[in-house]
Amino acid sequence: MEPREPRREWVIHSAVGLKTPVESMRINFGAPGDRKDSEGNLWLSYPRRKAYQETSLDVALDLKAEFFKGGRFTASKQSKVLAETEIAWLYSSAADGLQQFSLPLLGPEDGPANYVTRLHFGIEKEADAAIFDVKIQGKVAL
Repeated sequence: MEPREPRREWVIHSAVGLKTPVESMRINFGAPGDRKDSEGNLWLSYPRRKAYQETSLDVALDLKAEFFKGGRFTASKQSKVLAETEIAWLYSSAADGLQQFSLPLLGPEDGPANYVTRLHFGIEKEADAAIFDVKIQGKVAL
């Protein structure tokens, strides 16, 4: 036996009360569970595993994913370390062939809001890169 660095385990998070308007949300496609990064930001797994689907948080989130033919969520025990990062575990799961993903940020009674969207792509080598557009609310953003 030898000492090891403490690690942040995958867990299930739940919450009570209204879920909208969303102030901040981080989603980790294909992850085995929810996890906090070193700054304390919560990354929610999606899709939610069956054991998670009974928490109040999961009932309130109406997330939807659509894939191209053959697309799927994937997870690996090994992180694909693409660069020096404290969140290497984020790259151990993915949504391959994702066509569309929707999540409600505002409730029916909420007014307009502005959001910042950040996407993390794990591409090991340039030859693996696909050409695609990222659209937000129907408009090409990337």
